[in-house]
Amino acid sequence: MRSLPVLPAAAGVFLTVAGFVWFVTEPAAGVPAATVSTPAAPVFASSMQGTRPDGQLTVRQEQLQTDPELLYLFDYYLSAQGEKSLPDILTAIRAELRQRLSLSPKALAQAEQLLNRYLQYKKALVVLEKEEAEAGSQLSTAARLRARLARLHQLRVTVFSEKDAAALFALEELRDTDALRRMEIFEDSQLSAEQKLQAYAKLDASLPARLKEEREAPQRIQNVEQQVAQMRVSGASEQDVYQFRAMQFSADAAYRLQELDREEQQWTSRIQQYQLALRQLLQLPDGPLHLPATLTPAQQMALQSLRNQYFSPQEQQRLAAYEGRT
Repeated sequence: MRSLPVLPAAAGVFLTVAGFVWFVTEPAAGVPAATVSTPAAPVFASSMQGTRPDGQLTVRQEQLQTDPELLYLFDYYLSAQGEKSLPDILTAIRAELRQRLSLSPKALAQAEQLLNRYLQYKKALVVLEKEEAEAGSQLSTAARLRARLARLHQLRVTVFSEKDAAALFALEELRDTDALRRMEIFEDSQLSAEQKLQAYAKLDASLPARLKEEREAPQRIQNVEQQVAQMRVSGASEQDVYQFRAMQFSADAAYRLQELDREEQQWTSRIQQYQLALRQLLQLPDGPLHLPATLTPAQQMALQSLRNQYFSPQEQQRLAAYEGRT
């Protein structure tokens, strides 16, 4: 699914630990709105253990607010492909939408229509990427990126309306445009190193507030988490940690960070148990763990059985580093 960026409470938070990504956001100020949260629910896929569905849906005057939050919800479930079939995933998404939007039939219909369009967009995106890979190009990286962003924008406004495409992808396109401008500066052979630094600084100064917050977020998270580590060494309780994080970010962000801490602990514990069982299975010596270069068919079968015991197919893709493989 979907380290870290946390934004201030009024903006949003992207969090990634042990392969799971969250987006935390606060309701926008202004028009009163009903923001629908997600209660605890059975785990949809094993890789989602300890997580909650992403995305806060907001309804204003019976109308669903179209914004990236809806896509975060869709992508949360779509990330389970490989563990779950697409029909099962779509069933889960629609059930989630019905649960959250049960009091607003109009908003529910909007959400389901946008889900259908998003699936259409995803399929078209696969085709676009395949065509790009097959075509190849002698263009510079910046030129290829510029052409790709143009194609992406055209695809979005074709599948969605101009209004919905802007609401769903405007921030992403701002990020992409900023990346393009930085690549153009990097590839400009007529600029000296000092001139490039000046051009980058000028871009930094002209960034929209939301992107500035995103760029500053990693350092802010790092500073807060360093203080959290010091608190724990000093004997602070998890409730103390939660309250401190809530003061720095928001109550919801603090809760999600707490969940990620728990998830990271569970992942570490599983890895340790697996490595111990792996050493016993293959009779490996003490010291750094390294799988033998060759295994007998019986050992390969036993190893795969052990992996299946501890990890989902998706999680097994991340085991190389923990097995001493490169």
